[in-house]
Amino acid sequence: MTNYQKDLINLLKKSMFKYEFDTSNIDWELVYKEASTQAVSAFVYDSTDNIDNIPECVYKLLKQYTISVMLKNEQIFQGQKSLVKLLEENKIDYAIIKGFTAAVNYTKPELRTLGDVDFLVRKSDFQRVKNLLLQNGYSLVKEEENHFHCALKKDGVLFEMHFELSEFPNTKLGENLRDFLDSALDDVVEYEFQGEKFKGLNIKFQMFSLLLHMERHMSKDGLGLRQLLDFRFFVEKHPEVMQDEEYVLLLKKYGLFKMASVCIDLVDKYFYDKEINNKTVDMLMEMSLKRGNFGVKRSIEETYTNGLIGIKHSNIVKRNIAFFSNRSMLTWSLAKKYRGLKYLGIIYLPIRHLFRILFKKKKSINYRKVFESSKEANMLYDDLCIFKGKD
Repeated sequence: MTNYQKDLINLLKKSMFKYEFDTSNIDWELVYKEASTQAVSAFVYDSTDNIDNIPECVYKLLKQYTISVMLKNEQIFQGQKSLVKLLEENKIDYAIIKGFTAAVNYTKPELRTLGDVDFLVRKSDFQRVKNLLLQNGYSLVKEEENHFHCALKKDGVLFEMHFELSEFPNTKLGENLRDFLDSALDDVVEYEFQGEKFKGLNIKFQMFSLLLHMERHMSKDGLGLRQLLDFRFFVEKHPEVMQDEEYVLLLKKYGLFKMASVCIDLVDKYFYDKEINNKTVDMLMEMSLKRGNFGVKRSIEETYTNGLIGIKHSNIVKRNIAFFSNRSMLTWSLAKKYRGLKYLGIIYLPIRHLFRILFKKKKSINYRKVFESSKEANMLYDDLCIFKGKD
């Protein structure tokens, strides 16, 4: 961890926990860049009270960023209010997920950067709700076959409508977890933000929602500090998650207990200054700082590791076939539709990439770095024992 990254964490601690430290040697420009990649600049700005050595140009950037965050958050909140009103008027079961249901756990929820409105509806209602939204001024932005959500937009706000909380492994455990989470809307609870009430997941299903969100970004884009803090503040507000036998057994059953424990230990070590000696905690922190919020700091080689989580063939030919097959399912529309074509990915994808390089639409890829980066990601994923459940 670099000095400016340490300073960033200390500034977050100052905002969130009134932590005091020596600010005389902070490289503010580097801290600002790092805070931007982690989507936590508003908290850094909040920490600048009583700090008189911050350069005026950086202070202005932090202030402008914070104002833009709060304006965007308000725009998203108004969009959520309109959505909730429409769903409730039409007696549609729903739950807001992530977003404001995560922000309310912070001591300063207004500073938690939001990106869109995620909400869950029943799979049986999915098409009906989509049609309802389209009839009420929402436009379809993106919908992928064999996926668990679609994206819509209205008045500059992005909405992601889910019929499942995440993707699940193609195993018996994954099938059981999907069946278990199908009942998430049967017992929703009421949340409140700025005097407005809306429905969200109860503690049990919110726990799974946050962990599955982290797992998905860990294996796809990269997990940032914001998601780690989301889970830690959730557990701080609901300590029974890691204490009550019911929740612990569920997490162990579906292979998410160690991940939950490591995420908590990470924040405890780096934000609460607890003595924790755990290499997996340090690996997760390193990856979080390396890739940033939603992977904004990834190199092109690290982006390509999306198709390599879980691929551990020692035989280089098998590894390449598996890699290009997985990449085909992510990036080749025909292979998404006709799954048998994925095995042709080892031929099609390199040729496609070569043409894109020739026409200057893509940068060249160092595949040796791709596989080296995948080893690091796979090692962390294995250490977390994700989806390795116990009955």
